[in-house]
Amino acid sequence: MKVRKQVARHFLAVAAAVGLALTAAASAAAASAGAATATSPSWHIVYQARTASSTSLYGITAPSRTDAWAVGFTTAKSGRYSPNYVHWNGKRWQAVTIAVARGFRPISAESTSPSDVWFFGQLGSGFAALHLSHGRWKLLPVTGDISSTTVAVLGADNVWMIGTAGSCDDSTGQCTTQLLHWTGKQWVSYTIDALIQSLAGSGTHVWAAGITGPDVTTNSTGQTVLYQFTDGGWRSVSSPHPATGVPPMLAAEPHGHLWLLAAPLHGDRWVLRHWTGRRWTQVSVPRRLVKAISVPPPLTYDGGGVWVGPYLRWTGSRWIDAFGVTDPFPSLSGFSLQAIAPVPGSGSLWAAGVDNEGRMITVYGSQP
Repeated sequence: MKVRKQVARHFLAVAAAVGLALTAAASAAAASAGAATATSPSWHIVYQARTASSTSLYGITAPSRTDAWAVGFTTAKSGRYSPNYVHWNGKRWQAVTIAVARGFRPISAESTSPSDVWFFGQLGSGFAALHLSHGRWKLLPVTGDISSTTVAVLGADNVWMIGTAGSCDDSTGQCTTQLLHWTGKQWVSYTIDALIQSLAGSGTHVWAAGITGPDVTTNSTGQTVLYQFTDGGWRSVSSPHPATGVPPMLAAEPHGHLWLLAAPLHGDRWVLRHWTGRRWTQVSVPRRLVKAISVPPPLTYDGGGVWVGPYLRWTGSRWIDAFGVTDPFPSLSGFSLQAIAPVPGSGSLWAAGVDNEGRMITVYGSQP
């Protein structure tokens, strides 16, 4: 008899683990970096909120230079949760209240424009999306099981989420994953025969990446697989299939270009691959910077290059260590950058997270 195993990934646990990884990676990046010049961009704290309760900002998005949102939640000593929403109006960051989102715990943020902003998180024992459309907030419960905050937002009527984390057959290693699609009216379910771990979308293109193989259920290793949604369904895409023991990560560009980051199963060489629309190119992360990578490292396309978390950037021709040779926040005894968001029309980057006393927002480069 075949036994099927549920491969679970609880989104709150993932968020906490990523935060700890970023903290450790930040220290590693500072210790391993080469010399920085006086003219190099650096991180600066632009917002801090002190609190006696456990708190953090987990997600951030910047639809324009004059509009950005950071989200998270605070856990009181009683165990009660309260959401945190911080808004950038072009002049300053300010905490705000969203009345329709009572009981909502936001964990990630995405947007396509100032009038199309999305927050994703937990509502009671289920999952929900909080959507800002043309000045009005609406809370949308998500139908189906959700175990990841990995989403791809392409528009108000085109949102993708990873649903059930994956059902895997112990005897064959065959896995299936449910993906949910918001059409503007309802959530529609699709199934992919792989353990999907990453989504990315831009323009009209949306991609999904994961792993498959006989060792997925035993030690979470497998071959990287890539899919694209075309002609009303998910299709397998010809791509490199390196064996990996960590989730492959994606970042999408407009016009169908794509970035794929994966670590080899053996050794410490991470490889960043780029799909140009015609062929794959690749570049290895330098060995001195590998230990600065969290697991899994989120990829973010910034219009010219791609960020590996908040500390490494590939410009297309060279690697930049965003932390330089010293701790970027020397006044803090501990910090974690949980999420980043490029500022459109600039070379700057917002980051949201937590320090040793409360939630914080930082900027890399000049403040917009």
